[in-house]
Amino acid sequence: EHVSMTSPTHLEAAGRDMWDQITSRENFDPRDVYLVETLCEVADLKAKARAAVVADMSDPKAHTSYARLVDKHLQLLDALGMTPKSRHKLGEEPVNKAADEMTEFLGST
Repeated sequence: EHVSMTSPTHLEAAGRDMWDQITSRENFDPRDVYLVETLCEVADLKAKARAAVVADMSDPKAHTSYARLVDKHLQLLDALGMTPKSRHKLGEEPVNKAADEMTEFLGST
């Protein structure tokens, strides 16, 4: 039986949204809670870094920080089996191959 989990109190909006999306899935494995929490923390940091880029498009440090957090975010999603590449490794067929190909393309840029 699937049991919903309350998000950690330190998470902000982006992290809480990610937490809810992941932990509400039927196939969520509670043993992955530490990895999911880390992913949610990165989602919060990524949202802040994105806001910093938008606030000052000429700041190279903001762009670098955001790019690193996007990479980390994708690594954690991959570790949790939530990217097209990781689903393929698990032998899962894509629900929508075109959408998965676009997601993978966007993730590689």
